[in-house]
Amino acid sequence: MAILSNDALKYKNNLLGDNMTDFKIGSHNWSGISKLVEEAGEVMQVCGKLIGTGGKLEHWDGGPSLKDRLEEELADLQAAIEFVSKINHLDQDKINERVFAKYQLFRMA
Repeated sequence: MAILSNDALKYKNNLLGDNMTDFKIGSHNWSGISKLVEEAGEVMQVCGKLIGTGGKLEHWDGGPSLKDRLEEELADLQAAIEFVSKINHLDQDKINERVFAKYQLFRMA
């Protein structure tokens, strides 16, 4: 196994990033992406429970209603989307145009 010099290690870390700190809130490499993925997963989990119960709001785990959970998780996801798009300087006009167009498609379905 080759041993890398300090300069080679710095170069490698610049190329690949530091997997332990990249993508989290506050990182310099796509800040907040890990939180966005986490929140999206939590929305998917609640949706899976809704599908699993056949649409019933009560789940066997005894927690809050699935409607309440979905509202909370959607809010968390919206906050993560807003954070990631702003902190990473994404084009808000482009995003808003796409949201509007997609929403119109959903309404026509």
